[in-house]
Amino acid sequence: HRGKKMSGSGYDDSVIFLSPEGKIYQIEYAEKAVETSSTIIGAVCKDGIVMGTEKVLPNKLLIPQTDKRIYSISKSAGILVNGVIPDGRNIMYKGRKEYKAYSDQYGAEISGKVLADRLAQYMHFNTCYYGKRPYGTSCVLACYDKVHGYTLHMMDPAGNCSQYYGCANGRGKQSSRSELEKEEFKALTCEEALPKIAKILLTSTEETKDKGRELEFSVLSDETNHEHKFLSAEKCQELYEAALKSIDEEDMEED
Repeated sequence: HRGKKMSGSGYDDSVIFLSPEGKIYQIEYAEKAVETSSTIIGAVCKDGIVMGTEKVLPNKLLIPQTDKRIYSISKSAGILVNGVIPDGRNIMYKGRKEYKAYSDQYGAEISGKVLADRLAQYMHFNTCYYGKRPYGTSCVLACYDKVHGYTLHMMDPAGNCSQYYGCANGRGKQSSRSELEKEEFKALTCEEALPKIAKILLTSTEETKDKGRELEFSVLSDETNHEHKFLSAEKCQELYEAALKSIDEEDMEED
């Protein structure tokens, strides 16, 4: 490629090429994989953190709640991914390695900020070298430690990382972010927040409302003794049905 004059689509051959507009197309492609994927949400509540996602079922033969998007990194840390799910799992496994390495070296739990920064650096590394591909995933990281309490971070394919009170990404990110800004989740318990987040997920996009869907949730809270816990398939289905009923009732009132 060094002897080749770059023009047009040639700028997307590798992450080392900047286009005349200052864009790195490989990163934009990875971000597109995130934007067209499942909506993911994280919210800090009065007593902990709730993470949730809405998933389109690829076919009727899939066993419910087996297409996982939420994983545990440690007892007190969980991660939610979207986009290219195997890429997300790779970030999750890296998180587990970082957690163990930090614990072995310092004899203490890694904080949410340090873990998020390390995972973001790992994602950014793939945007710096020829022959590497950016990870086509966005990750929401929920952590608890005794010093900082509950922390919520989100990383994107470029390796950007920020801490949030509430965050969303995926196909319904604009609608979800607007709804998260309207609701004061810091004043709600995780149990109170779950139905509201379920409703936000189901109304986040028009594209999937007529397709088979399911919700997946996890909670990290005082009630779970600061441990990252997954909601059962039955509880997720209960939240899904209650949210649908509430949406239908609102539609009837408007009519």
